Amino acid sequence: MDYKNMFAVCSGNRGCGCEEKLTCDARKGNDAIKVNPCDESTLRGITYKSNGIIQSSDPVIDEDLNQRLNLK
Repeated sequence: MDYKNMFAVCSGNRGCGCEEKLTCDARKGNDAIKVNPCDESTLRGITYKSNGIIQSSDPVIDEDLNQRLNLK
């Protein structure tokens, strides 16, 4: 059994009628991303601000989080 295929994902606002509000896989589509919940090294630089903003010290992962996944 491959547990990597068992990660839960949100609906990503599918059906909202506004592409700008899509998040997670609904936003990412088939784009490859560097951030990987199975690889601790890609998670180390991720921080959360008190206003809810998520960011990473790695610019590629920060782009994944805030552009490709739209978690800003």
